[in-house]
Amino acid sequence: MKNTVALLLLLISNYIFSQTINPEKLDHYFNYIEKNNLGVGSVSIFKNGKEIYSKNFGQKNIPGLTYDKNTRYQVGSVTKMITAVLIFRLIEENKLYLNSKLSEFYPEIVNADKITIKNLLEHTSGLGNYLVRNGEVWATEKTSDKEIMDLIITQGECYITKEKRQYGYFCLPILFGDQFIGRVDCKAHRKEKRLELIIYILKTIRSPLNSGLLLLQKP
Repeated sequence: MKNTVALLLLLISNYIFSQTINPEKLDHYFNYIEKNNLGVGSVSIFKNGKEIYSKNFGQKNIPGLTYDKNTRYQVGSVTKMITAVLIFRLIEENKLYLNSKLSEFYPEIVNADKITIKNLLEHTSGLGNYLVRNGEVWATEKTSDKEIMDLIITQGECYITKEKRQYGYFCLPILFGDQFIGRVDCKAHRKEKRLELIIYILKTIRSPLNSGLLLLQKP
């Protein structure tokens, strides 16, 4: 879905900056998305203040959905690119800087005096995912800014530097039946088609299937 959105934005951008709009090509692209159930959305392209193209696609793939020109969508991560563009516009106008501290705007957030705008753009602030609360996605309905901010403050720091990590960056659980027996931190080298085990820690257990089987801990 993210790849579809990226291609969609790229396609629309190319058309906007070109001399003419080709409605047939756009229709073909959006019909392909709808036919293969790859996305849902509405597109409206304006040029010189006049709408020159509009298209709804994918809505029929959602049972019971009613929509019109005023229907709103949960765009999610699409806003990241838009936010980054607006931030760099402020930077160009010298109204904001990459090294500006979060504490200038939200001093109540943990480590706000250490987190920079650059950290926020790079997702290296250490703050948690506000869409997840108690292990479940909760912001599926209309949510206030205050609720989101309260959760970010409550979550505190969710990321620590490499030197302070106990179980690595991408820690996965290891299960034996219904027992938790260890953790593993791994890294995928896609070009080399290789999976690197950086850290694995196993607890000592006695297997119910073989009383002589022991898994030994290795830091």
